[in-house]
Amino acid sequence: MPSSNKRRSLSAQLAIQLAAAFAISFAVFAILYLAVSRGIDSYLDRTDYIAEKNAFYIERLQDYVTENEVSSTDIAMLENWVRMQGIVGFEIYDGNTWMYTTSSPREGEFTEKDMTGAIELKVNFSDGAFNILIYGNHTYKFYRYALIGELLFSFFVFMMIMMFGIRRMISYVQTLKDETEILEGGNLEHSISVKWNNELTDLACSIEALRKAVLEQFEREEELKKLNNRIIADMSHDIRTPLTTIMIYQEAIKYKKYKDEKQLALYVNRIGDKLGQIKHLTDTIFRYSLETSENGYGVQVEEPFRDIMYDVISEIVECLDQRGFDVNCELDWPEAVIRAYREDIDRIVNNILSNMLKYADDSRPIDISVFSEDDYACVSFRNGILKGAEQEGMLPGIESEKKIGINNINNMMRKSGGYCRVEAGAEEFAISLMFKKI
Repeated sequence: MPSSNKRRSLSAQLAIQLAAAFAISFAVFAILYLAVSRGIDSYLDRTDYIAEKNAFYIERLQDYVTENEVSSTDIAMLENWVRMQGIVGFEIYDGNTWMYTTSSPREGEFTEKDMTGAIELKVNFSDGAFNILIYGNHTYKFYRYALIGELLFSFFVFMMIMMFGIRRMISYVQTLKDETEILEGGNLEHSISVKWNNELTDLACSIEALRKAVLEQFEREEELKKLNNRIIADMSHDIRTPLTTIMIYQEAIKYKKYKDEKQLALYVNRIGDKLGQIKHLTDTIFRYSLETSENGYGVQVEEPFRDIMYDVISEIVECLDQRGFDVNCELDWPEAVIRAYREDIDRIVNNILSNMLKYADDSRPIDISVFSEDDYACVSFRNGILKGAEQEGMLPGIESEKKIGINNINNMMRKSGGYCRVEAGAEEFAISLMFKKI
């Protein structure tokens, strides 16, 4: 994330960078100007460059005067020579008397000249020999070329500073582009680089926030999808258990395994109840598939433990009896009130009944007991394990089915504040439903 420093816009940062680049380049120019100027001055002081140049031009002037028989008063010819040589000009003296200057000659004007430090050279004109003092700027080109070089180098420094700052911004924009393309490719785990504190930072933060939001949405959808699939799988498993009970009652009716018409009517009513449970479960599956919810369904009731569990235990005993199991019941009903969903109770006992019908050893009795333990009202189912069932339980399909059933019971018990206690051995299996007393 960007630092907490004061935020600056891109335009402000560019303005600051421009001012800094100008200040640095100006400082570089000033340093170069002073250093180079002193170097040129030192060079000129150590050498006879100016004197040599003056002697050179005096010699050329002498050649020009001799060749063209120029007199000291021939102003046009003298001015023409000055223009051809490209020097500032010169002055003519007769002794110490000024006679002429090429810069601004005034006819008949005579003045005294200052010869301090000056070197005079004589030139023989057609009308006599006179002293010549040349004041051409022979060192101008050194300072001019040095100034051009200093300006160019300072401009180069200015441009390099500006380009460095702009390149950093362009590089960051390119980084954001590359990272956005990575996100477009589907890799939402790649985080966006967040730098500085300007509009580009805001853009990077927005992209990063969008990435996290989309990633969280995908993860949430994946979790909801898994949850929905699990709930539908659990419910689908629970549908099979009332079907098993219906088949038991249907078989009893078909082969007339009932005592009288009253028991027949009871079986028919229970088949209707189980069909109602199946319809309720299928409706719940449909609702879960739409809402993708894990919340409890149906109406939660608070009733005495005996009133809630008596009928379902009686039904289990009757179904087991129809299948030839010997059932021992110890029903020491505690004076307790519990909170539970009736639909969950039906699903729980259907799961337990289904497992006992598949895996219980019918040569050994099934024990069903009701008791109180601390703050819980409990009902326990204990049965022997059918030989070979443990081997079947190792098969993926059987193992998965068992796991689904136990998981369903655990989840439904937790919704009502209770829990499920399982004791599994090599020859015996027991499950206890622990309902929290209120």
